[in-house]
Amino acid sequence: IDTLKMGGAERSLLDITTRFNKIEPVFLQLYKGDELKVDFESNNIKVLQLQLNGNYKFSNAVIKITEIIDLLKPDLIHASLVRSSLIYQKLKKYTSIPLNNSFTSNSYSRNRYEKLSLLRKLKLKYIQYLDRLSSYKVDVFISNSQTIKDNNIRALNINPSKIKVIPRGREVSKFSHDKKSLSNLKKEMQLDNSKIIINVGRLIESKGQMDLIRAFSKVKKNNIVLLIVG
Repeated sequence: IDTLKMGGAERSLLDITTRFNKIEPVFLQLYKGDELKVDFESNNIKVLQLQLNGNYKFSNAVIKITEIIDLLKPDLIHASLVRSSLIYQKLKKYTSIPLNNSFTSNSYSRNRYEKLSLLRKLKLKYIQYLDRLSSYKVDVFISNSQTIKDNNIRALNINPSKIKVIPRGREVSKFSHDKKSLSNLKKEMQLDNSKIIINVGRLIESKGQMDLIRAFSKVKKNNIVLLIVG
């Protein structure tokens, strides 16, 4: 994985791997940023760190990763996030270990390109070209939704049969509350007679809260409230 910073993919993987009982997960953090390392290790998940400087350093990363693969001899390699995915696809020439990859976002959408400067558009187009060129080396892709699957099929020209859709989620019991406390909270917020829609996510442009607000402005029904939790 690129880093262990606080993010959706990182938190999802932490939540998923803490429930493993037949598989031993080992996380290899490639670049600097490890706010979540303590959370992984407190759940007895091993974390190895390369702490590479810069944004890419692909060739340097491949050399170091092959050494770790020789040491650990894993049964499966799973790459998450863009830089890790591009690096691991280069490993296919060194190992026959099955390689999985994740699709968690619409990285190459037209909407994203439209918001970038010319220089950043060219950089993203180059990353997309590399991703598309090497995606055939991945054995199986896991997508967190059908929409993300469809978009990446088009963007990277991937055979649909290579992509499995497995929705991500959270253990609901961790967030459960008794009815009385929920009722009191709604009264405090003066929402006890309202229908409530909640959006949860980081408050950054790519999460789409502004699109949600614009869409919600067209809702004409009374007593419907949108809450955004950042």
